[in-house]
Amino acid sequence: MLRKYQQYVWLSIFFLSFTENLFAQPADTSAIVKQLVQQVKAVYAPDKRVKVWVVNEPAQGSITGYTTEPAAIALLKKKLDSANLSPSLNIESLPQKSLGAETKGIIRVSVAHHRFEPNDAAEMATQSLMGTPVDILMKKGGYYLVRTPDQYIAWTEAMMVHRTNEAGLRNWQQQDKIVVMSPFALLQEKPSKEIDVVTDLVAGNILKLVKKKGRYYACELPDGRKGYLPKSAVAVYKRWTSKTATVENVIQSAKNMLGTPYLWGGTSIKGVDCSGFVKTAYFVNGVVLPRDASQQVLAGETVDIKDHDTVSVTRALHNLLPGDLLFFSSLKDGKPTGRVTHVALYLGNAMYIHASGMVRINSMLPGPDYADWETRAFVAAKRFISSTTQSGITPVGVHPYYNPQ
Repeated sequence: MLRKYQQYVWLSIFFLSFTENLFAQPADTSAIVKQLVQQVKAVYAPDKRVKVWVVNEPAQGSITGYTTEPAAIALLKKKLDSANLSPSLNIESLPQKSLGAETKGIIRVSVAHHRFEPNDAAEMATQSLMGTPVDILMKKGGYYLVRTPDQYIAWTEAMMVHRTNEAGLRNWQQQDKIVVMSPFALLQEKPSKEIDVVTDLVAGNILKLVKKKGRYYACELPDGRKGYLPKSAVAVYKRWTSKTATVENVIQSAKNMLGTPYLWGGTSIKGVDCSGFVKTAYFVNGVVLPRDASQQVLAGETVDIKDHDTVSVTRALHNLLPGDLLFFSSLKDGKPTGRVTHVALYLGNAMYIHASGMVRINSMLPGPDYADWETRAFVAAKRFISSTTQSGITPVGVHPYYNPQ
């Protein structure tokens, strides 16, 4: 009797152990897969602003998602094979196949909003100006996932983009064009003082030049709408792109935005964030900068602002030149953390212009315009005017998005 009882106990323990392992296996496998997915993301898409790696949790033996990095799919498969796991991979390499050949777009409104998710309530990531070419990567509902010339990837309402194919984009790139230089302008139906508006325009908008008509240019928008602009409001595109950006012009473009309200994600006279402000000041002068302050600080020529490895305002003011970008960090316990969160444009004589609340001018030295927080948070400076051939700083005249390849 005792032996039978002992056998029963051992059988029960074995059964419980077996069933625990049986039911634990899927959970363990799922955890391993998720870990491998994250490892691949760390290699190929650590920054979601410029790379896409959206992979869903494994379900029913399948891993689904989409990515801009085909090599990431291959790496995940290799890692799964090494772990003796064999779920089916249904990860689409973008552009989405259902888009067909029309994977190019041109912004058709004066300022297009790009959001982190495909809905109106989502946080704004950035903006693009009319005439900006974009890659169309995906469609979801009424939104396109697009990549801008500065490589930012975000969702844009489909109606803001004129969708086309490679040939259509090349045709746009080859057209004679004009670029709006006035902070604001109105495209009119007729070349007269009577204003029948076709659309509003802002500095940096690019339109097709049809012909001259007196004091006006006849223009065409990327989507085919037509109208007239005063010659005084624009520059001829070819001349604009052939000129080298100067410190004086960049600073003047920045000052033209004084008083513009701060807008998270903004890159136009309608509203700017700090990095969007300096990006716009440079773009109006024909130079494409990286989008965010944390990206901008990685480009350009380093300006020495340190004395014995410590930031020195005195040394900075000795070495800085007008047009340089100043970078600021977040603070913890009154000291910089080193994580760049703000950027400004140096004007000279310790003064700088930046978007903080609104576009305004402050000083690095005590006085009426002194900004104590920014001065304490100052961590780096970069020179861009003399560095337009470096990675991340590209003149529009040679940028692959704006010119036929």
